[in-house]
Amino acid sequence: MKEIITVATLLFLGIATFWDVRERRIPGGLILAGGGAELGLSLAAGLCTGEIRLWQMLAGMVPGAILLVLGVLGRQVGPADGLILCLVGLGESYVFALWMLMVACAIMGGISLTGMAMRRLKKEDRLPFVPFLSAGYVICLCLQTGRL
Repeated sequence: MKEIITVATLLFLGIATFWDVRERRIPGGLILAGGGAELGLSLAAGLCTGEIRLWQMLAGMVPGAILLVLGVLGRQVGPADGLILCLVGLGESYVFALWMLMVACAIMGGISLTGMAMRRLKKEDRLPFVPFLSAGYVICLCLQTGRL
């Protein structure tokens, strides 16, 4: 069942990445559909194993909630980025979501510094964050499973 959640999350992140790169926004319907799928699959996995891990699901959403609050207060990160991290944390653990966020920020920082050093990016330029979250998810998934 865990593999089904992983495939669904990868599909969701792929579609969200496409929208974020192309339109610089993510439709609310996509976030609702992804949230419903993540919640439904996580609850189904809990019913299949005999334990519903509600507290782990809520704890997994904490990094996304913090990113959402920072995005609303600072306006540097879009609200969809925080919601997407919440949804990924719903199906994964708190530690996984936190590492995913840190890896995404490190990759984005490296690409931003490289782009600025090559004079392709300016300080005022904005980059979509969901592709970096997707890369962080894949890297953390590879590290977690030991298949790098």
